[in-house]
Parts: sequence; structure tokens; C-alpha cells
Amino acid sequence: MNYSSSHRDLSLCQRVQIVQNHLLVPSQSIWVERFLNLLEKIQQSSDKKKDNYSYKKLDLLGHLSFDLLTLDEQIIAFCGLYSGGRYPSGAYRILNRCYVAPEFRTNKWRSFSDLNSRFLLNLQLAEYQNEVCFPFVSREGLHGGKFLEHWSRNNAPGKNWIVSNDMIHVVPKSHESSAYQFICYQSSSDFINHFNKITVDEWISRYGAR
Repeated sequence: MNYSSSHRDLSLCQRVQIVQNHLLVPSQSIWVERFLNLLEKIQQSSDKKKDNYSYKKLDLLGHLSFDLLTLDEQIIAFCGLYSGGRYPSGAYRILNRCYVAPEFRTNKWRSFSDLNSRFLLNLQLAEYQNEVCFPFVSREGLHGGKFLEHWSRNNAPGKNWIVSNDMIHVVPKSHESSAYQFICYQSSSDFINHFNKITVDEWISRYGAR
């Protein structure tokens, strides 16, 4: 695959880890400052998901690892491995708070596209293979399952990823519709049984066909 966008060579991208084991990385203070400035710019933008990238909602230190993808001193994408005390020990939401700079978005699947899934996710999972027993990615809404099926075919690391039939309670403290999401996980694991869930019919009965 030719990793190029806007005539820039993405093979030159670098990973910058700003959170490691739920702590800021002191040596990356300059990049942390740049990241916080980017969050402010996102809040002032027209991005439909900008509320997800407020500093409060980001819960930066709830991440086992949070990484920036940089190119020519610019942050072009970011994502993290997240638990935030929400999940059973060893379970982490991958591609959490996944973001791609607008000029590098190439298709409707852009948020989970090659930039984060291929450049950052594999490095994160390799580094924390002993800590992360159950990596999963989630997506809200009735069409979230189709989104995840596309991701599993095209961007998932390794094989045997499947999409849950039920809506998993990924935000345990909330009972809003978005707290229940489809998840994609590796079929070899029965860890999913540790999560609360509801059927799609139950979700529609509570929240309507959104």
C-alpha cells in the first residue's frame, strides 16, 4: 500500500507516546503542549465529534498508552489504549479517542483508517502485550456493527476478529443510548462474558431506532 496523502510521504511518520502506564511522559512535555493546543483548535472547529476531544472527556491519564502520530513536527493523528477503571482487569478499548487531521482523511472510514490502525495500534499492542488480555474497539449506533465489520476486514491487527451480536455496556456509569455499543474483538477470547450487554431489540425498545 502506498502511504501517501496530500503529496506527503507517510512512511516518515513518527510515534510520540505522551502517556505511558497512565502517567504523562516527562520527556515529551513539548509534544503534550502541542497536543493540548490541538485540542483547543478542535473545540473551535466544525468537527461533528469535537466534544469527544475536550480535555475532560479525553481522560488522558485513564489510558495505558496514548500516542500521537507526527509528520514534519505536525500532529496528524492520535489514539490510545483505554481502561479508565471501567473494564475488567486486562480489558482495554483500543483506538480510543481516535482522531485524524482533516487533510489526511481519505474516506468514510477515516477515523479508524490506516493512520491509527496501521501506524500506532500495532506498536501499542506489541508494547503492552502482557497487560492487554482483551483488546476491543467499539462503535455506537445501530450501524456501528457494519462499521466494525469493515474495520475487521481491512485494518484489524491479526486475524479472527468478530463483531458482537449484542450491544455491550462500554460506559458502565451511564445508561444513555451511546453507553451501549457494538464491539469488535478476537473470537478466541471469552472475555466478553465479563461485560453487561443488551440485545439490539432491547436497545431499540429503550432508545428507538436511531
